[in-house]
Amino acid sequence: MKAGIGALAAAALLAATPAAAQAKTETATSGTVKATLTYRTGEASAKDQHLTITDAGTTVVDEAIPNKLFLTPAGSFGNQRPSLHAEDFDGNGTVEVVLDEYTGGAHCCFDSYLYEGATKTIHHWGDVWYRFKDIGGSRLFLSADPAFSGAFTSFAASAFPIQVWDWQGSALVDVSRSAAVRPLVRKDADRWRRHYRRAARKGQDEPVRSTLAAYAADRLLLGKGIGILDKAAARGEVRKNFPMQVRRLLRKLGYFG
Repeated sequence: MKAGIGALAAAALLAATPAAAQAKTETATSGTVKATLTYRTGEASAKDQHLTITDAGTTVVDEAIPNKLFLTPAGSFGNQRPSLHAEDFDGNGTVEVVLDEYTGGAHCCFDSYLYEGATKTIHHWGDVWYRFKDIGGSRLFLSADPAFSGAFTSFAASAFPIQVWDWQGSALVDVSRSAAVRPLVRKDADRWRRHYRRAARKGQDEPVRSTLAAYAADRLLLGKGIGILDKAAARGEVRKNFPMQVRRLLRKLGYFG
């Protein structure tokens, strides 16, 4: 028995020992711009991250990311997506570089460091991330609204309405209401409506609340009313004060335009 306990203790100690650190390098190029990220893995977060961006051989960014930020390059999670991306998003002749980082935690969070030349902009994605999407001849950042994380339910049951961003000049701009994006918003609204109706039929409290709120948000992006909240309350699917709670958040977030 004692030998068994000793073996378990040894196994636990071995499991708790950090894996050997490995040096990693990621690169991204577009035109004359080349971005290089170096870091070490094998611990809770990456160590000694260093980003260099050159344009035609001239260094424009030479930046160390402090270890105290506890960030890990988002591409190191085996998701077959690099942490670095280089592209001229707004067609102004200047290539932008995007560095995606994971902040750590149970389900949070993702940040993007966007560089236009030496100018850096940080965008916080929260619990959600993004993917690139070509829409109307533009390269957009397709994501969802992180403000709905745990807003009406637990995080696990949260539903996130669509959010689309466009790099314009020197910042990401929310273009979720644009005509080019409207078909995607309509598709997202249809998805949340289906999930809501299915949850309502099954009497699933949390899924009803989360998907109904996401559906209402999408409807406002489409310029439609959200009387469906009041109808759901009248049918007893949600609490009577739920429509007011959803409207309060949507107004705070600017969904009413």
